[in-house]
Amino acid sequence: MTHEFELKLKIIKHDRPYTSPINTKYVTAMREIYEGRLFHEVAKANGIYSGAISKKVIKMRQLFKSLANKKYLPDDIAGKFKSTAKNLREIEQMMFQC
Repeated sequence: MTHEFELKLKIIKHDRPYTSPINTKYVTAMREIYEGRLFHEVAKANGIYSGAISKKVIKMRQLFKSLANKKYLPDDIAGKFKSTAKNLREIEQMMFQC
């Protein structure tokens, strides 16, 4: 379903295969970072390369930011997308402080 919306909203090109920006391993890592654990400790504990985590965070933030800027979305939904993008930006800033 997400892939269909990304195609419809022209976030991705029509010939690009589906790849989800969300992976539970990365979501768990982001939650731990947001809760205050150090970025490098989270990466090591979850067995994830730290660059891969930051790349996923950036991709997800860009997706939510793009969705929030669509003019035909109701304000409440756009606001939730903006809020999520803001939270992901905060996670990015925490990651780069380490």
